[in-house]
Amino acid sequence: MLKEQVDVLIKSDYFGRRKSVSEFVEWVQNCLILASDISPSEAYYNNRMLKKVREEGFPISIFLQNSKKDIVEIEPSNNPDSNFDAKIFLKDKSILPLEVTCVMDGEFDLIRGALLEKNGIAPIKGVSKQQMLDVIKTDTECFGNATLVSDYIKSCAQGVHKRIEAKVSKKYPSNTILLVAIEDDFRSSTWTSIVSSISIGDQRTFSEIWLISRTSKSSAQLY
Repeated sequence: MLKEQVDVLIKSDYFGRRKSVSEFVEWVQNCLILASDISPSEAYYNNRMLKKVREEGFPISIFLQNSKKDIVEIEPSNNPDSNFDAKIFLKDKSILPLEVTCVMDGEFDLIRGALLEKNGIAPIKGVSKQQMLDVIKTDTECFGNATLVSDYIKSCAQGVHKRIEAKVSKKYPSNTILLVAIEDDFRSSTWTSIVSSISIGDQRTFSEIWLISRTSKSSAQLY
């Protein structure tokens, strides 16, 4: 029943539908809350549409909430072959494409991996703040060691660079904004160190490149 409910919610309001910023943010949150009880070990966890919500919709919703642009509406793409993931409509009538990429699969997923190893499960939309604070407090050998934290930040930066390099080699519509989604550990010092460790050279593919945290919901413009 739960999977059917998630299906109905996703299909009713996602692909190809223009929504206001507040409507889109609320819809993404509702999807993830409803899906949060589905175990990552279940096949449905990797359902294509659910993956798009958590790997594209969620980072986009964070960007929309933090952006200083006068964004009026957003329309996620309904074309799986599209070379952008969404379009945002600004108050001045301009339209900007958004492309989203996630640093995952060992490049950045240290925290979720640690939780999976310890608890056997990691939440669908990242790690809750209380869970992360508990891990930082109790697992000092994993998260409190300065050398390991330094390695973690370095690994994060390398993962971000790898995803950006993969994206800038492709063609996108003019004025496309790239969002690179990661997961940090809620500590402002870690986020600041990650951002300062990333240097973007000259590139002509994207008008802007943003780093988005799916855990602390922070954002920073890298380019």
